[in-house]
Amino acid sequence: MINEVQAAKLDRRFTLLDLTGDNYVQREDYEELARRLAQGASLPLDHPQRQDIVDSLLGLWEAIAAKVDGDGDGRISRDEWHASVAKSIIERDGFDRIIAPVAEAVLAGYDADSDGELDQDEFESFLTAMGVDAGDASAAFDQIDTDGTGALTLDEITEALRDFYTSPDPDALGNALYGKI
Repeated sequence: MINEVQAAKLDRRFTLLDLTGDNYVQREDYEELARRLAQGASLPLDHPQRQDIVDSLLGLWEAIAAKVDGDGDGRISRDEWHASVAKSIIERDGFDRIIAPVAEAVLAGYDADSDGELDQDEFESFLTAMGVDAGDASAAFDQIDTDGTGALTLDEITEALRDFYTSPDPDALGNALYGKI
């Protein structure tokens, strides 16, 4: 069972994924998100990492749709989303299996100098491509950069994502990752 904080985070994530604004998440939302993320990474059109971003997002959609779309209509309602994420990611520790590989592919595309870190501009570009307000993206960076280096390692970002998806703690570092909940 998920608590209020987790439910609010799932609602926030659903809202950001529903790019068509029809109160459902469907393949076209993931296609648009993949396009935005690939474009936001500022990679050349023929760069392999650009295709990795697209492939990982569309693969995630296929995996989610296969498990979540209970009525087979090709779209996921907010209720289906809550039930699925709670069951497969939060309660069954599916983060490493489901979310982490996609995060790795996407974040690698934003790591312009391939140093294993995202500076503030790279990180904010990633979050704004996800649909997060620029001010919220900046605040998220400041919150996650606990050591004050001005850069976030891919491990730090992955842990923030893990907090966002799995932590019931209202004060977890990753809670503000996708903006205010």
